[in-house]
Amino acid sequence: MIFKKLLIVLLCLFVSGCEFKIQIDKEEPKVSSRVYFAMSTSMEVTLYNVNSADKHLDAIGDIYKMYDRYFDPYISYSQIVNLHTLNANSGKEVVVDESLLEIIETSLWYYEKTNGYFNPLLGDVTQIWKEALKSKTVPTKEEITQAMKYTNASEIVVNRDLKTVMIPSGSKIDLGGLAKGYVNDKIVEYLNTFNITSYLISSGTSSISCGIKYDNTPFKVGITNPDNLHNYLEIVNLKNKGISTSSYYLQYFKVDNTRYHHIINAKTGYPENKYDLVSVIGNNNTDLDVLSTACYSMTLDDIKKMTFDVEYKIYKGGSNIYA
Repeated sequence: MIFKKLLIVLLCLFVSGCEFKIQIDKEEPKVSSRVYFAMSTSMEVTLYNVNSADKHLDAIGDIYKMYDRYFDPYISYSQIVNLHTLNANSGKEVVVDESLLEIIETSLWYYEKTNGYFNPLLGDVTQIWKEALKSKTVPTKEEITQAMKYTNASEIVVNRDLKTVMIPSGSKIDLGGLAKGYVNDKIVEYLNTFNITSYLISSGTSSISCGIKYDNTPFKVGITNPDNLHNYLEIVNLKNKGISTSSYYLQYFKVDNTRYHHIINAKTGYPENKYDLVSVIGNNNTDLDVLSTACYSMTLDDIKKMTFDVEYKIYKGGSNIYA
């Protein structure tokens, strides 16, 4: 089954999966591209006019593999301590390496900065809704209430001196809300180290990070209308920026005319339907990944109080309502 993406890059090339053609430039760039599977989705990295591109794409693959293991809440690995290890040892101090320590500290920073709308301990709640989406059955109030008892992320204890982390007993940590953006920032850091400036990173259906286009013009990214997948709500120009988008459009069901989807309000444990789509544009991919999800549950007034250096595109009924 082929799904249309929420974000589509309109390149001067034939675009796979699209129903139209775009004129090819007279001078085509040298294109090197590779697809990776990490964080439960497909990541595609494209480099333009880069020498030894395969070497760099191999190194990028190693970065994806390493962080995919750190962020895995379901499987343990003998070589590293990861989120699954922390979950299996909830209520206990666990010695972690510097990379995981940084990940946990980053998640707690966003927990504070978003006033709890990004919550690293929402693991049990999101799992309930994953099952609900499969069965198309609304969870009981008791299920949600019970799971929400274990979501107080302020109880996570990080000891930098001892390099230990302890999550509250019975809690489940899940950082799917920042994983893609966080790893993409690591990829961008790697590319910058080698002065690779012309690149495109596409993460699943909803996140794109762009360098400088090979002809020094902006990348054009179309934001798909979730209510009409053949149309764009808007086309944005990106250069050395990223965009992340959250919408219900692929994962939802309706009961009594209420839409239930996968984007959960960390305050209530239930999906919100304030907006149809939230896109966030900026320079830091972790910011974008976190905010596109967290802001989906916030009021417009709450969003306007955020202090991040980003641009918001918030749509309801086909109109951008953020002003």
